[in-house]
Amino acid sequence: MNYVSGQIGRSARVNLKYRHDRRYVGTKALLNSGSFLDVGFLTEDRGIFKKPFNQERFDREEQRFVAVATSVTTGAATYFEKGHCSDIMAAVRASATMPYISPAVEIDGEAYLDGGCSCKIPYEWALEQGYKKIVVIKTRENGFRKPEKMIAPALTMYKNHAEFSLNLATSNFTYNKQCDEIERLEAEGRLKAFAPSKPVTVSRIERDVNALGDLYWLGYRDACEQMEELKEYLGA
Repeated sequence: MNYVSGQIGRSARVNLKYRHDRRYVGTKALLNSGSFLDVGFLTEDRGIFKKPFNQERFDREEQRFVAVATSVTTGAATYFEKGHCSDIMAAVRASATMPYISPAVEIDGEAYLDGGCSCKIPYEWALEQGYKKIVVIKTRENGFRKPEKMIAPALTMYKNHAEFSLNLATSNFTYNKQCDEIERLEAEGRLKAFAPSKPVTVSRIERDVNALGDLYWLGYRDACEQMEELKEYLGA
């Protein structure tokens, strides 16, 4: 979202400044949203969203933007495109709404959670769209794989949604297969993947803002060091 709005560094500024704001993470977030992590704090009027966000640039028709979320009903990945769905900001919230700790986001009468519940790296969408140049930005270092085991809590917590619970419970297996496939496609020149040059140790709800800042700058430096390689791949 910040990339499409052209606001370099906004993700870092938001998360470093507001990490310990209880409206975003904490008791006030729980009261406002039913979750200890209130993604709506970043995307709604009641939060910090409107003033610092370049809505005009984000809304440009020539720039595509797609958010992926997982249907709690079907367990399948759903792709919401700006200008072609009823509420793209709700889709953004859904795409970042973690299972177990957050209530689902309702869009057009259907409940959705994080796209990663069904598809952790949505490169297949780009392939299906027919794009010839695809850039994948991974959040884990090359060679990283998740433990290949069932995530048991998913089967009990979401037992009333069989397809969703199964996809979430087996998501580690799916992720590892995707990583293998990305390596194969990159070797064939079908896509270009970027990964952190060092192991990522921050947690999903990291409290240490220094660790978050270090991770941001690691990504920035890695991108700078590989920029010429990216330009060559894109023919830029």
